Amino acid sequence: MALTERQRRLYASAPRGEIGRCGLSLTHPGFSRPWHLTNQPRPFEGLVAGELVTFEVHPFRIVRPEIGTSGKVDLKLDIHNSGPVFSAEFLRAAAQPRTGVRVEVNDYLPGDTVSQIDAIILSLLDIAVTAESCSGTASSADFLNKEFPRLSYTLAAFPGLDR
Repeated sequence: MALTERQRRLYASAPRGEIGRCGLSLTHPGFSRPWHLTNQPRPFEGLVAGELVTFEVHPFRIVRPEIGTSGKVDLKLDIHNSGPVFSAEFLRAAAQPRTGVRVEVNDYLPGDTVSQIDAIILSLLDIAVTAESCSGTASSADFLNKEFPRLSYTLAAFPGLDR
Protein backbone atom coordinates (compact mmCIF):
# COMPACT_ATOMS: atom_id res chain seq x y z
CA MET A 1 0.00 0.00 0.00
CA ALA A 2 1.49 3.33 -1.06
CA LEU A 3 1.63 6.13 1.47
CA THR A 4 -0.23 9.35 0.82
CA GLU A 5 1.66 12.64 1.00
CA ARG A 6 -0.06 13.38 4.33
CA GLN A 7 1.00 9.99 5.72
CA ARG A 8 4.60 10.63 4.64
CA ARG A 9 4.54 13.99 6.45
CA LEU A 10 2.98 12.35 9.50
CA TYR A 11 5.55 9.56 9.72
CA ALA A 12 8.43 11.94 9.02
CA SER A 13 7.34 14.22 11.86
CA ALA A 14 6.74 11.45 14.41
CA PRO A 15 9.78 12.38 16.55
CA ARG A 16 8.18 15.79 17.20
CA GLY A 17 5.21 13.98 18.75
CA GLU A 18 2.81 14.32 15.83
CA ILE A 19 1.61 10.75 15.52
CA GLY A 20 -1.43 9.14 14.00
CA ARG A 21 -4.35 8.14 16.18
CA CYS A 22 -5.82 4.67 15.96
CA GLY A 23 -9.60 4.38 16.12
CA LEU A 24 -11.18 0.99 16.86
CA SER A 25 -14.91 0.51 16.25
CA LEU A 26 -16.80 -2.57 17.45
CA THR A 27 -20.43 -3.29 16.56
CA HIS A 28 -22.71 -6.29 17.05
CA PRO A 29 -26.49 -6.76 17.18
CA GLY A 30 -26.15 -7.94 20.80
CA PHE A 31 -24.32 -4.78 21.91
CA SER A 32 -26.26 -2.02 23.64
CA ARG A 33 -24.37 0.50 21.50
CA PRO A 34 -21.44 0.68 19.09
CA TRP A 35 -18.09 0.94 20.87
CA HIS A 36 -15.57 3.44 19.45
CA LEU A 37 -12.23 3.25 21.27
CA THR A 38 -8.82 4.84 21.03
CA ASN A 39 -5.65 3.98 22.90
CA GLN A 40 -4.54 7.61 22.72
CA PRO A 41 -4.50 9.77 25.90
CA ARG A 42 -7.45 11.96 24.79
CA PRO A 43 -10.74 11.27 23.02
CA PHE A 44 -11.17 12.55 19.47
CA GLU A 45 -13.79 12.63 16.74
CA GLY A 46 -13.54 10.73 13.47
CA LEU A 47 -15.71 9.50 10.65
CA VAL A 48 -16.73 5.84 10.72
CA ALA A 49 -18.92 4.64 7.83
CA GLY A 50 -19.79 8.27 7.05
CA GLU A 51 -20.90 9.07 10.61
CA LEU A 52 -18.98 11.36 12.98
CA VAL A 53 -18.28 9.49 16.23
CA THR A 54 -16.28 10.17 19.38
CA PHE A 55 -13.55 7.66 20.17
CA GLU A 56 -13.40 7.00 23.92
CA VAL A 57 -10.07 6.50 25.66
CA HIS A 58 -9.68 2.83 26.52
CA PRO A 59 -6.49 0.74 26.51
CA PHE A 60 -6.24 -1.90 23.81
CA ARG A 61 -3.61 -3.60 21.72
CA ILE A 62 -3.96 -4.76 18.16
CA VAL A 63 -1.59 -6.72 15.98
CA ARG A 64 -2.41 -5.65 12.46
CA PRO A 65 -2.92 -8.33 9.85
CA GLU A 66 -0.30 -9.34 7.35
CA ILE A 67 -1.59 -10.28 3.95
CA GLY A 68 0.24 -13.28 2.60
CA THR A 69 -0.26 -15.86 -0.07
CA SER A 70 -2.95 -17.74 1.87
CA GLY A 71 -5.53 -14.99 1.33
CA LYS A 72 -6.43 -15.05 5.03
CA VAL A 73 -6.27 -11.84 7.05
CA ASP A 74 -6.16 -12.11 10.87
CA LEU A 75 -6.00 -9.27 13.39
CA LYS A 76 -5.25 -10.00 17.04
CA LEU A 77 -7.17 -7.79 19.45
CA ASP A 78 -6.83 -7.39 23.23
CA ILE A 79 -8.98 -4.83 25.06
CA HIS A 80 -7.56 -4.28 28.55
CA ASN A 81 -9.44 -3.31 31.74
CA SER A 82 -12.71 -4.15 30.05
CA GLY A 83 -15.00 -3.73 33.03
CA PRO A 84 -18.30 -5.50 33.71
CA VAL A 85 -20.46 -3.71 31.09
CA PHE A 86 -18.05 -4.22 28.21
CA SER A 87 -17.31 -7.81 29.27
CA ALA A 88 -21.03 -8.62 29.43
CA GLU A 89 -21.48 -7.26 25.90
CA PHE A 90 -18.63 -9.43 24.64
CA LEU A 91 -20.08 -12.49 26.38
CA ARG A 92 -23.44 -11.85 24.66
CA ALA A 93 -21.64 -11.62 21.33
CA ALA A 94 -19.74 -14.85 22.03
CA ALA A 95 -23.09 -16.58 22.65
CA GLN A 96 -24.04 -15.77 19.03
CA PRO A 97 -21.12 -17.38 17.17
CA ARG A 98 -22.70 -17.04 13.72
CA THR A 99 -22.78 -13.26 14.03
CA GLY A 100 -19.25 -11.98 14.48
CA VAL A 101 -18.40 -8.65 16.05
CA ARG A 102 -17.71 -6.14 13.27
CA VAL A 103 -14.22 -4.73 13.86
CA GLU A 104 -13.14 -1.57 12.02
CA VAL A 105 -9.67 -0.07 12.41
CA ASN A 106 -8.90 3.44 11.14
CA ASP A 107 -5.91 5.77 11.46
CA TYR A 108 -6.45 9.51 11.80
CA LEU A 109 -4.03 12.40 11.58
CA PRO A 110 -4.19 15.00 14.38
CA GLY A 111 -7.01 17.45 13.66
CA ASP A 112 -8.55 15.28 10.91
CA THR A 113 -11.80 13.37 11.06
CA VAL A 114 -11.14 11.35 7.88
CA SER A 115 -9.09 8.15 8.16
CA GLN A 116 -5.77 8.13 6.33
CA ILE A 117 -6.05 4.45 5.49
CA ASP A 118 -8.76 2.38 3.92
CA ALA A 119 -10.62 0.97 6.89
CA ILE A 120 -9.67 -2.54 7.90
CA ILE A 121 -13.04 -4.25 8.42
CA LEU A 122 -13.01 -7.75 9.89
CA SER A 123 -15.29 -10.07 11.82
CA LEU A 124 -14.35 -11.11 15.36
CA LEU A 125 -15.51 -14.68 15.88
CA ASP A 126 -12.93 -16.07 18.30
CA ILE A 127 -13.78 -14.28 21.57
CA ALA A 128 -12.27 -14.79 25.03
CA VAL A 129 -13.34 -12.87 28.14
CA THR A 130 -11.29 -12.86 31.35
CA ALA A 131 -11.40 -10.71 34.47
CA GLU A 132 -8.71 -8.47 32.97
CA SER A 133 -9.54 -8.24 29.26
CA CYS A 134 -11.60 -9.17 26.24
CA SER A 135 -9.63 -10.58 23.37
CA GLY A 136 -9.94 -12.45 20.14
CA THR A 137 -8.90 -12.88 16.55
CA ALA A 138 -10.74 -11.00 13.84
CA SER A 139 -10.67 -12.49 10.36
CA SER A 140 -11.82 -11.62 6.90
CA ALA A 141 -13.19 -13.68 4.10
CA ASP A 142 -10.80 -15.70 1.98
CA PHE A 143 -9.67 -13.01 -0.48
CA LEU A 144 -8.09 -15.42 -2.92
CA ASN A 145 -11.35 -17.28 -3.54
CA LYS A 146 -13.55 -14.20 -3.65
CA GLU A 147 -15.03 -13.22 -6.99
CA PHE A 148 -13.81 -9.87 -8.21
CA PRO A 149 -15.56 -7.58 -8.98
CA ARG A 150 -18.62 -9.69 -8.22
CA LEU A 151 -18.34 -11.49 -11.54
CA SER A 152 -17.43 -15.02 -12.40
CA TYR A 153 -14.66 -14.91 -14.96
CA THR A 154 -15.46 -18.01 -17.02
CA LEU A 155 -14.18 -19.00 -20.43
CA ALA A 156 -17.75 -18.94 -21.76
CA ALA A 157 -18.23 -15.31 -20.70
CA PHE A 158 -14.64 -14.20 -21.40
CA PRO A 159 -13.10 -16.33 -24.20
CA GLY A 160 -9.97 -14.17 -24.21
CA LEU A 161 -8.89 -15.78 -20.92
CA ASP A 162 -7.86 -18.91 -22.82
CA ARG A 163 -4.57 -17.59 -24.21
